[in-house]
Amino acid sequence: MAVGKISRRRMLLAGGALLALGAAAGFRSISNGGDLAFEDLPRARGFRRIRGGAVSAPRDFMIGIEETAGGAETTAIGNSPEAICAALHKGDSPPADLVPIAYFTDYNCPYCRVLSGILETLSEDPQAGVRIYWHEYPVLGEASLMAARGALAARRQGAYKAFHRRLMRSRFLPDENYLRALAGGMGLDASRLLRDMGASRIDDDLARTRALARRFALRGTPALVVGRTLVEGDISADRLGRLVALEREDGGWRRLCNAGAPEG
Repeated sequence: MAVGKISRRRMLLAGGALLALGAAAGFRSISNGGDLAFEDLPRARGFRRIRGGAVSAPRDFMIGIEETAGGAETTAIGNSPEAICAALHKGDSPPADLVPIAYFTDYNCPYCRVLSGILETLSEDPQAGVRIYWHEYPVLGEASLMAARGALAARRQGAYKAFHRRLMRSRFLPDENYLRALAGGMGLDASRLLRDMGASRIDDDLARTRALARRFALRGTPALVVGRTLVEGDISADRLGRLVALEREDGGWRRLCNAGAPEG
């Protein structure tokens, strides 16, 4: 789904605001990273950002800017680096030799379809040295929310990745009948899946992801937090590989997540 139409004036105002924020923080280039240049994230202490590619945003992405300005819902995960890491990594402690990648995705986002394939390939390659944490972030409408709930319900039957893959490859907007047929075709308990979609645990999972998105001021999908670096928008496999290598060499995410000591 493409970015919704908004007035030229609002686009210019929003773009100017984002550029001003970037200029205020200041990008810090790194000699061996080519086009990888970092800026600090003031609302996520110790984390940083690089510029990404195209993003699929809600119909009016100014809403996201307005919501993050007041810091809504960010207290649900706390503002310490350890609390943010725990939410990004779903309570897991990634081994020191694996670079964690938190992935925010929406099933109606065309860029997510490509990036999901890249990440799935990485996750299945033992030489890649990454651990991926999938975060359902449905921002593109009711169909996105239903698909996200379906995928999270499939996780409770041990079929999240397969369900995610099928939804990403589907040309249909999911409804209850579609999800029932999809689950049955995969050998899942379709009735249980539909019941689980309304479970409070799934509500909590989606709420934590929204809180993280507000902490990182995400404007849409896809978005990645690779180690301690946020990337909004699409990213090529080559550029992602270079970022993973830099995060592994730098090791800042380990100190940040384990001791709460931000790296400069």
